This record gives sequence, structure tokens and C-alpha cells, in this order.
Amino acid sequence: MQRGTYITRSAVESEVAPVVEQEPEVLQSNVKAKAQRRPGAKVDVRASVRPEEDTQSVKSEVQNRVQRYLAEAGIPVSNLKVRVLESDPRQTKTRVK
Repeated sequence: MQRGTYITRSAVESEVAPVVEQEPEVLQSNVKAKAQRRPGAKVDVRASVRPEEDTQSVKSEVQNRVQRYLAEAGIPVSNLKVRVLESDPRQTKTRVK
């Protein structure tokens, strides 16, 4: 994106959500985007995984995947926070793998 060009929060959220869902260990995700006074957006990602999954590896994989995708798409993100939560697959609303 060019300097001075803006993107809406919902557009950032709709771009990030499918990327997070591509990770096979992620059962469900929640994405929140917020504008900042400096260039780039603040993006909070919450991903739910099974209790037996390695949360650190899932967290790093999701973070790398989202950063790579947003860089290719040209969407500036200055603060990306990824939280991985363990949850029961029966409690997740989207899908069970």
C-alpha cells in the first residue's frame, strides 16, 4: 500500500482470518484489528487448539504465516499478537478435524 492509504479494520480481519484457519491444528480463530496513530495496524489473533497440541509451535507457525501473507498483500501491520488457547473440540463452533 502507498503512504497515506488506509484500509478498514474489517478488511484486515477478513484477510487474516482465512490465513489463520489454514493451519491444520487450529480449530477456531478470532481476529481483531485496531488502527494506530503510527503506520500499520494492531492485530490480535486468538486461535483455539486441542489440549494435546504443542501451543508454542502452533503460535510461531501462525505468526509466521500471517506475517508472510500480509507482507505479500502489502497490508502494513506494526503489532501482531497471537494467543493460542487450548479448548475442547466439542466446544468449538467452526469445525472439528
